Amino acid sequence: MKCPECGAENKEGQKFCGNCAGPLGNAGVSDLFESAFKSEARGDLAGALETYGRLLEKRPQSQEILFKTGMICYDLGRIDEAMENFQKIVEQNPRFIYAHFRLGLCRYQKCMVEEAIQAYSAALATAPDFVPALLQLGLAQFHLGRLERAVEAFRKVAESGPSYIIAHYYLGLAYERLRRTDEAIEQFSIVAKKNPKDPSTHYHLGILYKRKFMRDAAIGELMRAHQLDPDDEATMEELSSLQQK
Repeated sequence: MKCPECGAENKEGQKFCGNCAGPLGNAGVSDLFESAFKSEARGDLAGALETYGRLLEKRPQSQEILFKTGMICYDLGRIDEAMENFQKIVEQNPRFIYAHFRLGLCRYQKCMVEEAIQAYSAALATAPDFVPALLQLGLAQFHLGRLERAVEAFRKVAESGPSYIIAHYYLGLAYERLRRTDEAIEQFSIVAKKNPKDPSTHYHLGILYKRKFMRDAAIGELMRAHQLDPDDEATMEELSSLQQK
């Protein structure tokens, strides 16, 4: 029996190729699943994808197989194919939150931001506290300039636990653009405590303190930013401007 993957000849009745360990033509569904999992485990995503393709021939409506296929396509950068698989799932099962979420990520990668927001919102309609979707929804709204909606999403993420420092960072950016200076300082200060070596956080704190006419505090933050990133021109310009006054 000839292996469909490597072309090696095998004895009749074998389920897996003796050369590449790929599934042979008489492999059943459970055998194909086992082969796909093994391919993923050793980093052979292309091999896993080929095997999931054979599984889809046997079970074309399987949400599990469609999801696995979509995930691998996404990891391989085959975004259109990933979108197609996730779309099939949500059409079958509108309550499959992870498929909606992954569909949103794919759409965002394709710069389909409004459509990504729809997908994240669909996931949140079923699971309102699904933090990954809330975070991505906030980022999408932020990049569209819908700052109040972004703030709403980021606040929910920040309130979910201390690990989502990125939510505090983007809250700071949103508040800064909304001219809500004290709230922006509060958020960037949280980030600075958790990640004191991030130059952009100190830069924004410097700008915010400058806005409040707190010259010494502004210089202190901009000096920290400059120490961490000596080549940043914006930091050098702001620091030089303040020091000359």
